[in-house]
Amino acid sequence: MILFHRFKSLMRWVFRRSDVEAELARELDSFVEMSAEARVRDGETLHEARRQARMDLRGIEQTKERVRNDRWGVQVDRFRQDLYYGWSTF
Repeated sequence: MILFHRFKSLMRWVFRRSDVEAELARELDSFVEMSAEARVRDGETLHEARRQARMDLRGIEQTKERVRNDRWGVQVDRFRQDLYYGWSTF
């Protein structure tokens, strides 16, 4: 079952990369908003709450990069790029 899930994830990355990237952006935005709302309920200003929520992620773009690096599709892309580079220098 795990192998099937990874294969499905790989196929989504290869054929629907823009959808996968948009979904990741939506998830991170949702996390920031939910975290900010909780902080506002605890007495912080909205601006400060959003800033702190983004800091909790250690940066939105850095988090996206960490998630991308854990996906199988990235490994396939790197392998493909390595093959292309090796072939072009041969």
